[in-house]
Amino acid sequence: EIVLVNNNDDAASHPIHQHGGWYWVVGEDKYDKKIINVNRKFIRDKDNKCGKYCLPRNFVNPPAKDTIQVPPNGYVILRTPLDNAGTWIFHCHINYHVTIGMAMVLQIGELKQQDWCTK
Repeated sequence: EIVLVNNNDDAASHPIHQHGGWYWVVGEDKYDKKIINVNRKFIRDKDNKCGKYCLPRNFVNPPAKDTIQVPPNGYVILRTPLDNAGTWIFHCHINYHVTIGMAMVLQIGELKQQDWCTK
């Protein structure tokens, strides 16, 4: 499970894209910035307040996406199927944001030598 938090309350959403597969969007919400400024601690505390998985999650037919808009002052909860082995980039689709580090690599399955890149 991946929880993405957009703690920027004065900008647009972040379009987050996964290469090599897709994910289920099992949760998403946005908060009024006049009431609360969302950050990692707020989301973790809110999700653990009742024990486990307190933030709402939809496990019955959640939408499958390869790109999701993470709303300002909000979050999304993603679950990625692990059936497409490989090394896949997961990044914001705003180019400048990739250059400042809004990207990561998902290693799905075993890390194997890729013969095609050494020949």
